Amino acid sequence: MSTVRDSELVVENTAGPMESGSDDDAQTRKLFEDMRKMENKEPETAISFYNSMIFQDHPPESDAAVKDIETAIYRLGNLYAKKDMVNELVKLNHDIRPLFKHFPKVKTAKIVRTLIDQVSRIQGDNPTSVLSTLCEDCISWAKKEQRTFLRHRVETRLCAVYVDMKKYDQAVQMLATVLKEVKQLDDKLLLVEIYLIETKASFNCDNLPKAKASLTAAKTNANAIHCPPLLQAEIDLWSGIVSLRESDPQTAFSYLYEAFEAFNANKDESTAHSADYTYVRALQALRCQLLCRIMQDDPAGCKQILQAKNALRYNMVDSIQAIVKIAKAYEDRSLRKLEAVLKECDVGDKIIEWHLKDLYDTFLEKNLLKILEPFSQVELAHVAELIELDVPKTQVKLSQMILDGKLLGTLDEGKGNLILYPPSEIRPTCKHVLETIKNSSKCIESLALLSQKIF
Repeated sequence: MSTVRDSELVVENTAGPMESGSDDDAQTRKLFEDMRKMENKEPETAISFYNSMIFQDHPPESDAAVKDIETAIYRLGNLYAKKDMVNELVKLNHDIRPLFKHFPKVKTAKIVRTLIDQVSRIQGDNPTSVLSTLCEDCISWAKKEQRTFLRHRVETRLCAVYVDMKKYDQAVQMLATVLKEVKQLDDKLLLVEIYLIETKASFNCDNLPKAKASLTAAKTNANAIHCPPLLQAEIDLWSGIVSLRESDPQTAFSYLYEAFEAFNANKDESTAHSADYTYVRALQALRCQLLCRIMQDDPAGCKQILQAKNALRYNMVDSIQAIVKIAKAYEDRSLRKLEAVLKECDVGDKIIEWHLKDLYDTFLEKNLLKILEPFSQVELAHVAELIELDVPKTQVKLSQMILDGKLLGTLDEGKGNLILYPPSEIRPTCKHVLETIKNSSKCIESLALLSQKIF
């Protein structure tokens, strides 16, 4: 779920505008309340009632009737979302368009974006072509109706969908067009969302400098406005992820802590499940916090994080338990345990998996250097036995460390030995000689200039 503001719209509108009506429509409000109670027991009856309220034989004749239709749309959309009825939501979005002539443009934009967001809530971070097709259809309709405000926001959502679908080229091309138009309108809140999506696209394309530049632009625009809490949390989350990629776990942890607290504080208890936007983001921030502690060589700190009150509800999640096992293996300094955990447990987060590979290599190098300390020459088979790996894998890693300059030595493959060199002491004589030559050169140049002035 990539767009924060649309997620907030759902919460904002579930109550519907009918909560404050006059005494004349008290009966209608009572019917809505009765249908709300029946949504869980008899959803078919509630769906039938909401459809009858939306699609009437005659057009609405008063503001109260328009409000009834709006309330029914929101209630029906939420009910479809709870029942994972994606096709019905898409059909509803298309069928209600003739009714939009009775609504102000701002209300129309809210309804369209809310219905798109409800489809996005169902599909989570793995959207299908159904969502992208829905966005494209809404963009075409917005262009036809000259709804520029709505078009920009749906195009922004479509870019986020493309990023989640790993269609990065399409996302980047559309972002460039939308960004140019929105800059002219100076809609800073939308610019923050666009720059955040651009950050994700660039990060997933391994273009870290571009991701940092987009993230900085998002922060700059966010500082100029009142940024919604969830949007600020998204900025903090990606600030932490980028800092983590730059091997700065201390800075990353501070950002990720703020992001986790914000997402957890704004969670919707009625929809808290694996596909809920705030739940997914809070879980990702918590996973990255645990990884920061491991990267800081403090795996025991993971227990302290999970014992906090806000983290208790996430303790038994499989991905969290996997990282806890990794921290335990790292704490025990057992390469075999770490390798077994990485094979058995699936964290389900590509950002974490990338760092785990790097963590494994670092852990392996530290263990090898520790094992090789007492030797000047040792058999590869013995090293493999001590490190609890097979000989070919050990030989490949030792070769890599020698080439990277992390290990002073050479491999004698004929005899199957590793010959280690003592660390060479750099004598200061060479440095002093170079300084003498440099100073002599300056002295000669100065004498040459003086001689030219004299003669």
